[in-house]
Amino acid sequence: TLVQMRSLVGLVKEFGYAGRVLDEHGYKAVYNERLMALVDGRIRRFQSGERDLSDFTVKGSVPFLKALRDRGLTLFLASGTDQADVQREAELLGYAGLFNGGICGALGKIDHEPKKVVIQQIIKTVSAGGSAGGNAGIITFGDGPVELRETRKRGGTAVGVASDEVRRHGFNEAKRGRLILAGAHLVIPDFSQGSALLEFLFGG
Repeated sequence: TLVQMRSLVGLVKEFGYAGRVLDEHGYKAVYNERLMALVDGRIRRFQSGERDLSDFTVKGSVPFLKALRDRGLTLFLASGTDQADVQREAELLGYAGLFNGGICGALGKIDHEPKKVVIQQIIKTVSAGGSAGGNAGIITFGDGPVELRETRKRGGTAVGVASDEVRRHGFNEAKRGRLILAGAHLVIPDFSQGSALLEFLFGG
């Protein structure tokens, strides 16, 4: 978001603005204030019982996370959302405890890419533990090019999640194309076929 806000600063300066031009942090604060108003409304509906977990997660994702934990995997959550906000959301929706490796979000630094940092952290952990097969033991599920490229070039398995974020199931074709170009080994629309995916990845 901070990178996008830096671009916005350039656009405001290029096309003219009859007031004070903010920096990237200022515009991000405006964006975040409006975003949080939307998020807070959704949270209230969740807490009141008007909405449930399935209204805010990709189909089958939480049971799939639990199945990965049951297999003894260490799970990390990486997000471009601010650290405090992604932690809060994970706790409110009840899946924060599944990420025994940690939850990592943006820290408000233009040069900090949380997804890239987490991939590097995982690789360091795997290497320090002397895991058989090295980085091949790393599997990344993501809907962005950064985490898939980083995983692929370090020898891990990159699973693209081309989810339709409105319906929360089925393919988003535009996203699917971007993930293929980013080097995904396979692309899924959601986790509705979680058992088959586990069998494919782990051999049953």
